[in-house]
Amino acid sequence: MKRIPPGRQNLTVQLDRETVRRARILAAKRGISISRLVADTIERLVGMEDAYEAAMRAALVHLERGCHLGGKIRATREELHERRPVCRLERANQRPRRRRGAKARGRSPGQR
Repeated sequence: MKRIPPGRQNLTVQLDRETVRRARILAAKRGISISRLVADTIERLVGMEDAYEAAMRAALVHLERGCHLGGKIRATREELHERRPVCRLERANQRPRRRRGAKARGRSPGQR
């Protein structure tokens, strides 16, 4: 029976035959054992998860702190949220003008 290096622990997994066959081929191509292949994959996955969680914590700290872009607030909240006319027609409170097409200008549609 092999001795387990200090700080390491055995893990038993059950996989279907085809997956084991393909894992043997992949491990052989990489020149490592199936055990090393599985261990490397799990270690990489756990490391990626740790990095993601650290990045998420850092991003939340930045969001909480906010960032100052150097500008000054020159308007009150009420001024910023004041309703203003959306288009020219609402501003002038007038009826829409008809667009002048080719017929209105006395030309046929094919002429310029």
